[in-house]
Amino acid sequence: MLKSNVHMNSFINCHTATTGTLVTGVNPQKHGVLHNGKLIRGAPGEPVFVEREKTHYELVYTPTLYEAAYEMGLRTSDIN
Repeated sequence: MLKSNVHMNSFINCHTATTGTLVTGVNPQKHGVLHNGKLIRGAPGEPVFVEREKTHYELVYTPTLYEAAYEMGLRTSDIN
């Protein structure tokens, strides 16, 4: 990708749903990422909370662009 001048120097996560859209290429209704974790609803009248101990495989319903690149034999990297 770098040889084709397709790269980014930095990436700032400003909104989880937007980031999910960027890395999957589909909207939140399809990729399912709305929070930095899984939204857990309590009983009626109780507040919801975000369970953060979930993996990307449990949160993202569609393949990411990184996974698509891997399937095409390309290499990518990740910084967490």
